[in-house]
Amino acid sequence: MFRGYSVISIKNKFEYDKENIHKIYDKARELPSETYIQWFKEIEDVIQIKEIKYILDFGCGTGRFSNRLDEYFNSRVTGIDPSEKMICVAKKNNMNQAKVQFIHGNYMDIPKDNKFSIIFLSMVYHYIKYEIQQIINIFKSIIINHGIIVIRKAIKENIKELFLFNFFPKAKAIDYERVPANKEIIEIFKKNKFAVIKNKQVNQLFAITLDEFIRKISMRGLSGLKMISDNDFEKGLKLLKEYKIKNSDHRIYEGIQLLIFQKSV
Repeated sequence: MFRGYSVISIKNKFEYDKENIHKIYDKARELPSETYIQWFKEIEDVIQIKEIKYILDFGCGTGRFSNRLDEYFNSRVTGIDPSEKMICVAKKNNMNQAKVQFIHGNYMDIPKDNKFSIIFLSMVYHYIKYEIQQIINIFKSIIINHGIIVIRKAIKENIKELFLFNFFPKAKAIDYERVPANKEIIEIFKKNKFAVIKNKQVNQLFAITLDEFIRKISMRGLSGLKMISDNDFEKGLKLLKEYKIKNSDHRIYEGIQLLIFQKSV
């Protein structure tokens, strides 16, 4: 995903700018308002900084977390992403938000003029894990003392339990192959003198009804669903619709891992 990583052969890498997923990304991955608040309260619960001036949304995509981070923490937010198409959507969605800026680039393009209190990474670690040491080195130089790195991520330990993958086994195999184990992330940050201050699975609400879930999934806005064949996708969608007919309506929750690391003085 990140421009500048092309020298590395990455299995199951999804190239966002070679697809048009940016057109439906927000609607396909939309979260209820209460889910965003749930994540931000988890962050607020451990952060020790009274005034959060600057937040970096690293791998921000279309900026769906960026604007909400700005509003919740009353901070200036910088969103950066290597996909030009995704950043174009983020800027379009952000025309009235003066406290949020979006940059097309990778870790080498992060502005160095501000020190960040929070560095936020949502569903991006599997794209950057091959150069994570270089990225952590940059993070060390741009984060304040006692600042935190927040990683929101599907991991090997919980990805097989996601409701979605009951219907799309080929997508499950792809995602299991590319996502990291929890201990893998913890070990690299500990090695770099970041303390683990939160490590938990957050059961987030993704869809209020089965109809809403089917509507989102049918857009095929998840990279794993784009990487399977059209035939496998249609089979899975058919199974999902059959499940809805045979079962009572219910909310769809997802177990997503939250890791928060704090920089030592």
